[in-house]
Order: sequence, then C-alpha cells, then structure tokens
Amino acid sequence: MNQNEVGKNTSPPIFFALRLRSLKSTRQSMARVLREYGKGTISQQVYKDLIYGISQFSALLKTEKEFDIESRLLQIEEVIEAL
Repeated sequence: MNQNEVGKNTSPPIFFALRLRSLKSTRQSMARVLREYGKGTISQQVYKDLIYGISQFSALLKTEKEFDIESRLLQIEEVIEAL
C-alpha cells in the first residue's frame, strides 16, 4: 500500500458512543445509529457498516447468554439428580 492509498477507504469518524456491554445497551446503540442515519448525521455506508457490525456483535452476546443459561440449567439438573 502506497502513501496515497492510506486512509482511502476509511469512513469519517462518528461522534457518538456505541455502548455494547449488554444486549440492552447494544440494542440501544443500534437504535441510536438508526436515529443518526435518519437525521442525516451519518452516510448510508457508515450506517450499513455499523448496523452489520452491531448485529454480529449482538449475535455473539446472545450466544454467550444462551451458553450461560445452558450451563446453569445443567448445574440445576445435576443437583436435582443428586437428591
């Protein structure tokens, strides 16, 4: 990559926080991205990129939560079987 290509495919920075610590905050961030796109603050490409990334991350959070629930359920079943 030569010096002329550096930064060529980068999107402009966004000036709002994306909170992604939980499913709820991730959902709220996705709604914020939608509002910002509706206001014209971000371009269509930035909107698509953010929504795709947040969707993928949200799926990971959901999978992690499901794994935790499954682990807890197995522990409960083991305790019940031991009675």
